[in-house]
Amino acid sequence: MDPNIEKLSGQQNLGANANSYKRNAELFERELDTIKTDYPNLHYRNTPNGLVLEGEIAFDITCKEVGERIKDSYLVQIAFPDDYPRSPPTVKESEGRITSNFHKSGDTHCLGVPSEIYLKFAENPTILHFIRGLLEPYLYTHSYWYKHNGKTPFGERPHGGEGVLEYYSGIFGTKDNEAIISLLEIPASKAYKQSMICPCGNGKKLKKCHGKIILNIQNKVPTTILDYELRQIKKHVYGFGEL
Repeated sequence: MDPNIEKLSGQQNLGANANSYKRNAELFERELDTIKTDYPNLHYRNTPNGLVLEGEIAFDITCKEVGERIKDSYLVQIAFPDDYPRSPPTVKESEGRITSNFHKSGDTHCLGVPSEIYLKFAENPTILHFIRGLLEPYLYTHSYWYKHNGKTPFGERPHGGEGVLEYYSGIFGTKDNEAIISLLEIPASKAYKQSMICPCGNGKKLKKCHGKIILNIQNKVPTTILDYELRQIKKHVYGFGEL
């Protein structure tokens, strides 16, 4: 067993995350086994706030959309929430290469809209999937952005409520702001009922329209996240409201 995991399992004062880490010591050990071949320079470390995974992420990625190969590496620290793996980790870059003008929120990095991260991570809730499916694309994008003087390989989503609205416009397949808000209010209030009329406006019952999408969101994204995203969207659309 990794010495930090073994040490952690016997600690009494690990803060809010203590019970989760002690309970999941074997899970974290298995997670390390799955990544050590591709990411040999990542290690667990105990901190006052619990266990983190830190070290070097080295990648060699060719983006099909732009046809450009980038080899780069970053030093990162990946922190696990108390309810991991139900909720995804957060990450911060350790050397200061990624500055505040590139998708950061405080000390951590915005790998996407919060719900987008939850839904992507839920497809395979492991640290390996988090690194490959969320973190590496973010790091590739930053390396490309830096190399090409602020240009991104995939286009750039706006910040704040505008970016959240754009994300849900793609998810729901509509540019109707009112419809997007009404659709999102269902999972945010856990009000899904398959027989209700879908608020997108086509007159179909929810189960035959946006029901599957809404139910997936409701089951995998915390209501606190959805409520905050709704407030962001409403502030952007209506020009007022508190976050």
